[in-house]
Amino acid sequence: NGFLLDGYPRNAAQVEHLDVFLAGRGESLDAVILLDVPRSESLERLKLRAAEQGRSDDTDEAIAHRLDIYEHETAPILEVYGPRGIVDRIDGVGSLDEITDRVFAALTARGLRLAA
Repeated sequence: NGFLLDGYPRNAAQVEHLDVFLAGRGESLDAVILLDVPRSESLERLKLRAAEQGRSDDTDEAIAHRLDIYEHETAPILEVYGPRGIVDRIDGVGSLDEITDRVFAALTARGLRLAA
């Protein structure tokens, strides 16, 4: 009966809107998953995606700008969610299967079940 938000909220204003929305439904977030990836790794992954997918919007400058926005607008929302005790910091380096297993383990540890 739950739901997953991917990449939202991205800033403090969106946190406020989400809190109001969920409160109106008598709900709250159960977990926030932070995939912890060093900036250098993120840069390399996005450059690889650009090359593999032919994405002209993934220039070095554009990638660096998006990461700057994350660091200045999105990362600070952890200061809101951290004290709520719902943040799980997951090592985001490794194979897709390894990272997926880490995320599922964190959710399972919180008593959250995934639909089959």
